Amino acid sequence: MSQTLEYIRKTGIKSLVQFSRSRRAEFVRDVSLGVCIPTFRRPERVVSLVNSILSSAELKQYVMKIYLVDQGGIHTMDDFIPDSRLFLFHQNNLGGSGGFSRAMREAITDGCTHVLLMDDDVTVEAKAVKRVIHFFSTLPAGLDIAISGAMYSEEKPDFIYEAGARLHPVSKNRLGAVRRLAGTLIVDKDDDPCLSKDWEIDYGAWFFFACAADVVNKVGFPLPLFIRGDDQEYGLRLQIHGVPTVCLPGLWVLHPSQSDKISKWHLYFHWRNVFIITRLHRKMSPVGIRLELLRKIAYRWLGGQYDICQFIWEGWKDSKTWSASDNVDPEFALHKALEIEKNGCAGIYSLDDLPVPIREIGDQRWPWWKEWIVFCLLNGRFFPKRKLDYLPVLRFNEYHWMKVRFLREYGIISRTDGQVKIYRLSY
Repeated sequence: MSQTLEYIRKTGIKSLVQFSRSRRAEFVRDVSLGVCIPTFRRPERVVSLVNSILSSAELKQYVMKIYLVDQGGIHTMDDFIPDSRLFLFHQNNLGGSGGFSRAMREAITDGCTHVLLMDDDVTVEAKAVKRVIHFFSTLPAGLDIAISGAMYSEEKPDFIYEAGARLHPVSKNRLGAVRRLAGTLIVDKDDDPCLSKDWEIDYGAWFFFACAADVVNKVGFPLPLFIRGDDQEYGLRLQIHGVPTVCLPGLWVLHPSQSDKISKWHLYFHWRNVFIITRLHRKMSPVGIRLELLRKIAYRWLGGQYDICQFIWEGWKDSKTWSASDNVDPEFALHKALEIEKNGCAGIYSLDDLPVPIREIGDQRWPWWKEWIVFCLLNGRFFPKRKLDYLPVLRFNEYHWMKVRFLREYGIISRTDGQVKIYRLSY
């Protein structure tokens, strides 16, 4: 057990909360915070985020700079409030991992002692950024701790989407993560008692994550995974080096619902990176990992979701040849994923202009016996009406499940920025 983890277990999570809410008189070191934000063609969201931070009178009292990496080539400094604390960089689209890596390098080279990673589409209060600075300014010497914030979806701001996450134990031969406190109603985002319970996690997502520059220099920069899982891999790498991640009460952001922004092509990177991370850090049984692969594919194949089976299989194959040291062109992997996506997408429409009603059908969390009945009937393949009403197979929740009536194409809808993407049924 690391010295830091032993310290936290001994003193309790509330002692860390006090560091984040300390007074300036209690500071033991100077902190220069580099806020790292990669962006790709989300102009309204990222401009609002950056300007909200720059315009905060409270944050002007601290040494803080913003390192914005534009990977879509659409921003200039004129888009933002004039401020010497903002640094804008342009590069080709290297995904979230490439954007965060560039921003972190620029911040550390510029002398920042700590980095704060944020997505380009979150809404954050200045208080949360201030607490990050106070935390690291007061943290006792010799303790390396990474901290993250909870995410609440903009649609349901009183319910946690995720407050850190854990991976299934290696002994279970299961892939995937469990989101801590997911779906929990929070009365007080600062001091609700449940935020301090069962705090040990494997990683904190990069919609709000912070650590010391010295930690980055010790463990390295993010791997070039493009998107999906880069934060998970980094959290596991931190653990190996004895640096725990804590989701600190009082740190939080609002974020568009994950289920509303996901596209099917993300699944290629999701599965490829899950297998890469498993190979690098999880050391699962070779037999167990293949049985898990078979299980993941079988459920979706029986449900007729053949394109998703292809994503999983291609991700598995490419994970075996992936190497962080290879100069792999990310555009090649992106093109491969988008080709599978193109084959399944029926069209993209404005939410306001869609000429037919949309009815949400909920989370589809049925009793186990009902799930198995649907499973045995091949997800309603024997009953066309049922097939159109219920698309998920065995808690398959990667999408915001909906139903479109009176269209030729029945399928899944993914909502992003006022648009809807309608996917054909896979069979």
